[in-house]
Amino acid sequence: MPTPPPTRTPAGWPFALACLVAALCVDLSGFHERHHGDSLVPVMVSLYKWEPFYWGQNRFGMPVPLLATPFTHPFTNLLVQNGLNIFGGLAALGLLARFLLRDPIWAGVGAAGIVLFLVSFPDNERFEVLNGSQPYLAPLALALAGTLLAVGTGPRPITRRAAGVLLTLLAYWYNAGLGMMTAPLVAGRFLAALRVESAPPPAASSGGPVRRAWADPRVRELAGGIALIGLGTVAGLLLTKLSPDNDTNYGFVPPGEWVGAWAALADNTLDGFGGYLAAVAGVAAAGLIWLVIPSTRAAAVRCWAAFGVVAAGLVALFLLVGPTAWVKFSGHSSRYLFGGLAALAPGAAAVLVGPGLAVGPAVARRAGWAALIVLPAVAVGVYGPPSATAARAAVDRATGRWTDDLLATGCTHVGGDYWAVWPATFHANMTLADRGEKRVIWGVTHRSLSTYHLWSKVPPERVRLGVLNPARPDYQADTLWQWAYPDAAPVETRPTLTVYVSRGPPPPGRPARADRDAPSPRPGVPTAWFPAAAGRVTIRRHSPTRPRCPVRHAPLALLLVAVLTSGSLVSPARTFAGREATASAPLRVGAAAVELVADDDMVIGGSILPFKVTGQDGKLRAVAVVVEKPGSGKLVIVACDVLMLNRDLLDPAVEEIATALGVPAAHVLINCTHTHHAPSTCTVHGYPRDELFCRRVQKAIVKAARDADAKLKDGGATFHFRLGEESSIGQNSRLLLKDDTIFWIGPRDDAVRPTGPFDPELPVLAFRGPDGKPRATIFNHSTHTIGVRKPGRSPSFYGLAAQELEDEIGGVVSFLEGASGSTHNLGVPAAEATVRMKQAVKDALGKAAPRPVDRVAGLKKPFTFKVRTFDEAKEDAAVSAYCKKRAAKAADDYIEAFRKQRAVLAPKQGEERTTWVQAVLIGDVAIVGVPAEFFTVLGQDIKRRSPFRYTYVAELANDWIGYLPDRKGHELGGYQTWTGLHSYAEPGTGERVVDETVKLLDELAKGKK
Repeated sequence: MPTPPPTRTPAGWPFALACLVAALCVDLSGFHERHHGDSLVPVMVSLYKWEPFYWGQNRFGMPVPLLATPFTHPFTNLLVQNGLNIFGGLAALGLLARFLLRDPIWAGVGAAGIVLFLVSFPDNERFEVLNGSQPYLAPLALALAGTLLAVGTGPRPITRRAAGVLLTLLAYWYNAGLGMMTAPLVAGRFLAALRVESAPPPAASSGGPVRRAWADPRVRELAGGIALIGLGTVAGLLLTKLSPDNDTNYGFVPPGEWVGAWAALADNTLDGFGGYLAAVAGVAAAGLIWLVIPSTRAAAVRCWAAFGVVAAGLVALFLLVGPTAWVKFSGHSSRYLFGGLAALAPGAAAVLVGPGLAVGPAVARRAGWAALIVLPAVAVGVYGPPSATAARAAVDRATGRWTDDLLATGCTHVGGDYWAVWPATFHANMTLADRGEKRVIWGVTHRSLSTYHLWSKVPPERVRLGVLNPARPDYQADTLWQWAYPDAAPVETRPTLTVYVSRGPPPPGRPARADRDAPSPRPGVPTAWFPAAAGRVTIRRHSPTRPRCPVRHAPLALLLVAVLTSGSLVSPARTFAGREATASAPLRVGAAAVELVADDDMVIGGSILPFKVTGQDGKLRAVAVVVEKPGSGKLVIVACDVLMLNRDLLDPAVEEIATALGVPAAHVLINCTHTHHAPSTCTVHGYPRDELFCRRVQKAIVKAARDADAKLKDGGATFHFRLGEESSIGQNSRLLLKDDTIFWIGPRDDAVRPTGPFDPELPVLAFRGPDGKPRATIFNHSTHTIGVRKPGRSPSFYGLAAQELEDEIGGVVSFLEGASGSTHNLGVPAAEATVRMKQAVKDALGKAAPRPVDRVAGLKKPFTFKVRTFDEAKEDAAVSAYCKKRAAKAADDYIEAFRKQRAVLAPKQGEERTTWVQAVLIGDVAIVGVPAEFFTVLGQDIKRRSPFRYTYVAELANDWIGYLPDRKGHELGGYQTWTGLHSYAEPGTGERVVDETVKLLDELAKGKK
């Protein structure tokens, strides 16, 4: 018979204190750099108008926003809410260990489970479950605490049972569907107890089987747990009636779709959690050793039973939620399994550390005290040292992109894309609170119907509606503002928004929504939340005053709030003062340009077939900018007016620059401007590279860097930045044609639509001397660099604009090519494009504001990819069909050129190759270097996912591996995806590059160098 577990369990308060301190460390860190619309709505619920449930739905209750209502500063409110949710999430894992084990080892197991969760749960998903936007762990903590208080094998005072019931009701208000997680745990705990715990003494012979069964405390515990789940579920569902949005579909899809639904959910889960599941499996496998040691075997059996309970609970949850209509409607997202997946961590930890702790019960009882050291230390290791300044900087990066334009234009309302509106609204109101201003900026988008009675009361003559420019042109922005202000007219355009004024009040009703319970889509999913022609319903009337919490706050909430609001939080100006002090440190900048010498005998790169030109318009140059921040080193950025360069030329140049200037190689970024009017520097299509010109370019790169470094002695500089816009020169050039092909060359009068986005962003980085005169200017834009003003070699319109700007404004001007693999200038002559680009840069320079530079940094890592496998017949058919139809005169030559390229690649299919990805940082402006002609949609994905507010892509950096489309681009086909030396990486490589560069950016954000 298995040995019964010890009956004495350690006190829970040291472990709770450890979770609280760890939660504070996480809350006061860069944790907040991942905030988005869903995660910020609870803050706005607390600040604008509290409701019992998340605005616009009836699934998630709002107890935490209720507790936070006394805190009117948005930043403090955010920290309070996130701190409570983080504490609840960490505590849930410890409570799960206590619920399953019920002996002294639970605290050590719980701490180990939290450690495993923090270090191996995917970063983004960990943010979602800890901040509360996916409320699974915090409600689970309440439910488990309620069960442990109200139900057990020993006697329970009535006050303790009442407290357990209250916590249960609170848990199911927070998440009415919590029973799908807790029911398998309660049932599994009972079955495990039957297997590994000693049976109670035999009951008296009198009485029937029911009486004898009830004498078993394990049966009573099971019955009590089921009763709590039933009570909580019924109460939770009844509470949902308090929400005006109570039409959630909790039903199931037809049985014939169940297998497909489970398969889709499993595929999404494995895709996002493969690494985490592997870590859990590895930890559990290591725990098998305890089963072969006689002294630990009994404890190991108990721990394996606990692991079996959470694993079975995950399977049950998977089977329950998989075929539901709601999960199908949400694209079978793995987020519905987050709670069950997180529960695996304490289960695996039990298997690994539990038997060892059981050997010494006295040590196990002290594990709660050890957790006071271990959990905060791990939290700091994952998120960095706790600091209000770090937390505020993370919030600024995540939400502050639009604030300057919103406040400068005096906007009263913010409309447009849900995922942008709430971050923009939150940050704008936070900035107003910092300044001590009393005015409020209102969000007008999905989930703002609950506050309609407030924002619609702003007098029409005062309304200034800032409609945010969508992150992606193919994303349909919310149109509620169009219904509310149908006569609004645009009066001003800024880089991040367009300002509208209203000529009349909003309509008296509010629009009905057919998709009232529709899940919020992530950016890039086309959805119109509020159809413009929607009907109207009577609006509910609420008091315009913000409600206060009607109940006494828990002591835990007060303790957390006291710590959070101490120090710099009571005076936001203190945080800004710290940033100003950093900004005052000196910055040194040097810049230089070296001409790339070429002649008429050199073949020009950038065409399918070789050709030569006579003469030159503008210089071909290598332009270097060296930025030095004392204490963090130098950063070297070089731009070359050539098509592209490979590693055999660039790696030696980087090494020589690094040695000569005394900088790490990761601090050297070399970008090609991709002009199609310079001598050939890569072997592609039907001709080789010009080796003489390549050597000249290599030497010029090094010389430019050395010359720029030599100019650092000229003294200090200041950094100025402005995000401008130029949307008239380029466009997405992968047009869908009526024959279902993708446009490359030839006629396009049958074009149907673009197949991807265009990025008009024009970041301008300016460095000025103490006299205010420009020393160096860098601008970035995302259009193919093609077009000359007159025949000859040319840096094309970007390079021409840069050189003419130097004559007009002074200093050295450099251009970095953005993610332009799918965008071209299809209609603006090069001369006109040069003028427009110059004007756009000058406009941005005129509005550029000083920005602090606390450091310069750079990270660079190898990236391995594979040469794709291909079907020669299919490839040849696609090329031949297009060329014969749309490039008939040169069709045979083009077709043969592509055949020769594929012949070179045929024996190399599946071959692994290695290139570079890089990210560099100047203050809070990040530049990502990718080694390809990068599709714009991928570049925008990097920007969207970056922890830095200002992030830009420099393609063709440090190497060239051809075009990198996204998977959708590969499916559509077209020239950029035809196999050849111009495009040979396997599908999915582009998305992998995005993932790796985002990781680099995350490391930079954490301060790693």
